[in-house]
Amino acid sequence: MTQTYDTELKLFINGSWRTGEGRDEHAVVNPATGDVLAAVPMATAGDLDEALAASERGFVTWRAMDVEARGAILHKVASLIRERTEAIAILLTLEQGKPLVEARGEVASSAGLFDYYAEEAKRAHGRVLIRPTGQRSIVIKQPVGPTATFTPWNFPVYLMTKKLAAALAAGCSVIAKPPEETPGCTSALMRCVIDAGVPADVAQLVYGVPDMVSRHLIGSKTIRKISFTGSTAVGKHLMRLAADGVKRITMELGGHAPVLVFDDVDLYLYTPSGTLVDASESENSLEVVTAPTNAEYIVVVSVFSGSSRYLLVSDSATNASRFGSSTLSVDLVPNQALVVLKPEAREALRGGGRGAGDSPLRDVDELADPMTDFKILSGSIDSVVSREGAFLINNVLFALFAFVVLLGTVFPLIVEALQNRQIAVGEPFFDRLTVPIGIALLTLMSIAPVLPWRKASAELLRHRLIWPAWIGVGSMIFAVVVGARGFIPVLAFGLGGFAAGSAGRQIALATRRQGWRGFVGRANGGMVVHLGVIIIAMAFAASSSYVRQAEFTLTPGQSAEFAGHTLVYEGQNRKQESAKIVDQVLIRIDGTGPWAPSLNKFANGNQTIGTPSVRSTFKDDVALSVIDIRDGENGSVTIRVTVQPLIIWLWIGGGVMAFGTLLAVFPGRRRNPLDAVSAPLSMEPPKEPTGVTP
Repeated sequence: MTQTYDTELKLFINGSWRTGEGRDEHAVVNPATGDVLAAVPMATAGDLDEALAASERGFVTWRAMDVEARGAILHKVASLIRERTEAIAILLTLEQGKPLVEARGEVASSAGLFDYYAEEAKRAHGRVLIRPTGQRSIVIKQPVGPTATFTPWNFPVYLMTKKLAAALAAGCSVIAKPPEETPGCTSALMRCVIDAGVPADVAQLVYGVPDMVSRHLIGSKTIRKISFTGSTAVGKHLMRLAADGVKRITMELGGHAPVLVFDDVDLYLYTPSGTLVDASESENSLEVVTAPTNAEYIVVVSVFSGSSRYLLVSDSATNASRFGSSTLSVDLVPNQALVVLKPEAREALRGGGRGAGDSPLRDVDELADPMTDFKILSGSIDSVVSREGAFLINNVLFALFAFVVLLGTVFPLIVEALQNRQIAVGEPFFDRLTVPIGIALLTLMSIAPVLPWRKASAELLRHRLIWPAWIGVGSMIFAVVVGARGFIPVLAFGLGGFAAGSAGRQIALATRRQGWRGFVGRANGGMVVHLGVIIIAMAFAASSSYVRQAEFTLTPGQSAEFAGHTLVYEGQNRKQESAKIVDQVLIRIDGTGPWAPSLNKFANGNQTIGTPSVRSTFKDDVALSVIDIRDGENGSVTIRVTVQPLIIWLWIGGGVMAFGTLLAVFPGRRRNPLDAVSAPLSMEPPKEPTGVTP
């Protein structure tokens, strides 16, 4: 849907609509496209003097009008606003960038305010004060006088209405100074006021250089009341101006609530040469954030709405997301991240463009992976499916594992003490109880790295876990292809690949933003530790589940094939040592060696003890043990061959864990709390949010 900017921008002073006529003009820009929509005339000092004189005259007649008559006119204003809602909303969206559905809501709320104040004026009750007997004191409320109102761009129609309707209902005349960024919608509002019957000298509409207009109006003896919504800095300035005349002033000033964002927060923002914009300027009831109408910027809002994830680019009079087909009506959560992009990113976001590294922007995650609500509630868990829930489940599983080990160790001692008999708790007990716990821990390690704080939606988990899950499936297929058998071992390989993909994803995101520093720090180093644990778990599953063992009797020169290995018996070697005789058996494994397992015969104790020989590779360990040796140079030998895969990876995994621990304790770069933890491109430090000028 394409809408046109159909209005002529004018000032309304002393009953007439005035065009440029030699006045300076201010360009009105569509924030979604950067296109200039029109130019609004800027009031001169003479215009302001004329508006002040008209307002002084209008106050005399308006205050004398019966409150019922004033109320009827304000109700008429509300009716006209409702009739013209669509036209006003389109102007609001084109000028300010707010989605059209939000603009319609703002205009409708403005109509409701006029109805409210039309009736509220009838309830401006006075007071009777307690006095000594025979005396009576009565307080009567009367209009204060001509007022000057200054309103911002974020809710231009609603906030102008809030001040205008209240002042008119009380019997005051008004000089309204809305923002120059949104003159079309505010002029349309003023036309409703005038068309409804408000006298021409009672309501005035001016635009101009903010500092000049505020100094001129507030410095005039005519103005008796000032109402302002905007930044704290500008509010302080207006209060100083009002102080000279001891004038009544009402301020609604912006503030910035503190938000602590630590290194482990799940906030990834795509901001090429961009800035973070404060999201605190909003109505108290509905948290809606919009952007200033600066032609150099476009608005990108990262949104989680229920189970759906959107990336909205506010575009003129439409609500359509450029990264999805859904029409978007969004109630933004508090502290929602707002990204403002420089022009170089604009074309990439308009569809068909390319982003960093000339990569197509096909996926929302390439632009943003935000945690939309930074508030962390201490002492509570919003959902088990969250990072807090993962920590809790992890601790429970480790406590259960410790209990199983303790039970297997202590139980035989208890039985011996109570029943005076000995029992042994062997491998079957530990396998039966610890294997399910290990599987649960691997599952948790697969999901936990991508969990946000507080609560995760199904859509979020699907988006973040889709590729790690496919890696897990690939690991299972690979394990079966290379000979893995049994449900538990194959499952362990699958979960190991799943967990490795999940941890690798987090490391990749961190390094893409921070370079080598993406490996250091508590969170990033912890992911490396995760990889070490996964390596150990998969190696343990392979080494314990795929052990192959056989015995062979060989004569010199004879070979045997077993578990993919070729064994060749080359002969014997006897060595006499001080306390023993060592009979070595020389065997080559796949052409390497020879390896020399032996039998050690101790003369004084008449004992024979075997010494195995092990060949270790990245694939497996081949252990050789001598069972029997027949005397003679050409005597045969009986050996036991044990093949255990991935044994060396237990040591490698331990090394990776140790390395990750060092990375976790290594001090990372101290950064601004609002800096993104990771993103495709580097980001400048956030600029100080600017306030709204009158």
